[in-house]
Amino acid sequence: MLSHARRLLGIIFVLLATVAFARADGYAIGVAGVDQPDAAVPEVHGWVVMPRPDGDGYMLVHLPPRDAAVHGGIEGLARRARELADTPVAIAADGRRVYTVFNGEPRTLRSLDAVPTPVDGIWNEVPEDRWTPYTPPPANGDVLGLAIENGRPTILLAIDGKPTLYALDDEKWSEAELPDSDPAGRWRLLGDTQGLVLVRVNKGKITSWRRDASTGWREREIAVSADAEVVGAVPGGLVLLAPDGADKLSVLVANENSDAAASLVATVDRPGPADKTSLGVVVLPDATGRLVLLWAEPVAKDEGFAHMIREISLSTGHVLYDGPVEQIMPVSASEFRLIAIALMLVLVVSLYVVLRPVNERDAVSLPEGWALAGPGRRFVASVLDALVCAVPVSWLLDVPLQQIFSAGALLAPGTSWVAIPAVFALGAVYGALAEAAFGTTLGKFLLGCRVIRVGPDGGRPGLAACFIRNLIKWVLPPVAALAMLEPSGRHRGDLLAGVVVAMPALPPTPPDEGA
Repeated sequence: MLSHARRLLGIIFVLLATVAFARADGYAIGVAGVDQPDAAVPEVHGWVVMPRPDGDGYMLVHLPPRDAAVHGGIEGLARRARELADTPVAIAADGRRVYTVFNGEPRTLRSLDAVPTPVDGIWNEVPEDRWTPYTPPPANGDVLGLAIENGRPTILLAIDGKPTLYALDDEKWSEAELPDSDPAGRWRLLGDTQGLVLVRVNKGKITSWRRDASTGWREREIAVSADAEVVGAVPGGLVLLAPDGADKLSVLVANENSDAAASLVATVDRPGPADKTSLGVVVLPDATGRLVLLWAEPVAKDEGFAHMIREISLSTGHVLYDGPVEQIMPVSASEFRLIAIALMLVLVVSLYVVLRPVNERDAVSLPEGWALAGPGRRFVASVLDALVCAVPVSWLLDVPLQQIFSAGALLAPGTSWVAIPAVFALGAVYGALAEAAFGTTLGKFLLGCRVIRVGPDGGRPGLAACFIRNLIKWVLPPVAALAMLEPSGRHRGDLLAGVVVAMPALPPTPPDEGA
């Protein structure tokens, strides 16, 4: 039932694009896009352009998905995607892709994409160190907004004081139809799965027009306070911020399908410094809808700034997160120290084992009918045994097998890195018990190998000998790998335990009597 409900909510709340831009007299308003490849869990991304707290340029901030089912997302997460010398005059989002418009000669339209890395919660952007260019938008007029309709960039311009709409088709900008209206007021251009939405705020009233293929532009009017500002959209509604005194902000939601006044969702403390544009605002249309506020505040004198974030549910008004921006690190400082100590111990013990004199390094006595197993066969058997151990570890610790075998678990957030030493520890115990009881493991059995004592009588080794060889094999893999350099093909664990990995020898080929 829950999965069906989430699927339904995901379809309802898909917004292909919203639009806004940082204005001199308004908030740094961001955009959100939803990537919905399977309609199961919406992949909601947010973007906002904010001034750097040190005043040296601007930065494009990316808000990855909050749902943990989408690449390990968490609340409060934000990352600096690009450094910008100037601020764009408009931005729009379409799924993982963000578009920007910069004034210049010519005016430019560019994009980049957020792409997940093998580590949960960590994203990169492509192309690296550059942008994907498009046909330059019309150069005349002032840019009022940008939206993406069915993958097609659409720009709203003010030409001679009148809003004018252009769409990019086949690398050519063409003028599109707009509804007849009074051009006065503050304009926004939004877009969702149902088409484009024009918004005008003028004299305490919101007028919105939605365009669809069957009815064209449909007009709605909603009464709001004169100083309310449209900051984004959720399906069927517009989200506004309005000052409430000197230090409060009112969060409002206006229903596009009703002429009723906008409803108050929450009243929150106004965060950040007094400069309005230093407050980034993004509306994320996830399952409940959330308003995200970002700002920077001084930590202490000459100690830089702390980046802060507050997330508010648009359905309940509750604060979902309030504090420093979360930054996913592969491992914490304490975990890094623990891993460094463990690696140092492995190195020291490995050197001790390698340099320790061991007899029986050349001649190997085997029972009749047995031969040494080749290094390739032993390697494949070890990989199969590692898989046998990794499956229960993956299930118990909820770490994907791919992350275990690619070592991505070492870089994943949280305690996922524990899965790798857990596989080695389980391998040592499993290998020792299986070889002591049966003379082989599942991997060796499938490859036709057995562990036997060195000598003419052979025989199954004891538990202590099996434990010694498996401890070195699994806990000190570099030492075990030196078997490739040993004349006998045995690693130090085999030498110390007095055992060998063997396989049945092929019967000799009889001579050709006719020769």
